[in-house]
Amino acid sequence: MNTQDHTWIVVADGGKARVFEERERHGDLHELADWRENHGGEDVSHAHRHAQHATTDSPKAAAEAEFLQDLAGHIDIAARKKAFDKLVLIAPAKAIGVLRSALKTEAHDRIELTDSHDRTHEDARTLKEHLHKLRMP
Repeated sequence: MNTQDHTWIVVADGGKARVFEERERHGDLHELADWRENHGGEDVSHAHRHAQHATTDSPKAAAEAEFLQDLAGHIDIAARKKAFDKLVLIAPAKAIGVLRSALKTEAHDRIELTDSHDRTHEDARTLKEHLHKLRMP
C-alpha cells in the first residue's frame, strides 16, 4: 500500500459539497475552501427547467440531481488534471448513486471508498476518524 497517495474526500448531499484532501494516507484532512459549494437557495423555476434531464419527479429532486451532476463534472476535470490519486465519496445513498453514475471513467476508477451517510456538517478531525474506521479491514 502506498502511503503517499493523494486522496480527495468528497462529502456531499443534494445541496452542498465539501472537498477535503489527504496528502498522506491517515494524515490530516484539509478542506479545499474553493471547492465548497452551496445551492440551497436555488431558484425553483431554474430547477424546473432542468427537470426533464433528471429521473426525478419534483423540482427540488431535479435541482439536487443537477447539483450532483455538476459536482461530478468538476471532479472529472480535477481527475484529468491529476489533482488526486484516490477518491472517497461520502453522501446519502441516493446522492452517491447520482455521483457514481455521473463520474467519467478516469475519476470513477479512482474511487477507493464510499459511505452512504450525510456528513456535510462534520469537521476535518471527525471526518479523519471516520475515514480511518472505514479503511479498517
